[in-house]
Amino acid sequence: ILENCPYISQNIGTINFWQNTMGTVVGIRRGEELILSPGPYATLQYMDIIYFIGNDECIERVQKFLYPD
Repeated sequence: ILENCPYISQNIGTINFWQNTMGTVVGIRRGEELILSPGPYATLQYMDIIYFIGNDECIERVQKFLYPD
């Protein structure tokens, strides 16, 4: 998660991640910590790495959602 992401400090459920991307977040890497199956209340923080699963178009939808032009 880069600093230009509009969803920093917001939780996965509030931003409707799945509804907007059709991707399911299965993990968040935060520094040395790996949060598995983070659930809807986990927040996105600057420099997090999110792991998600979805269909072939999911990567593009996630990129457009997290970094709209």
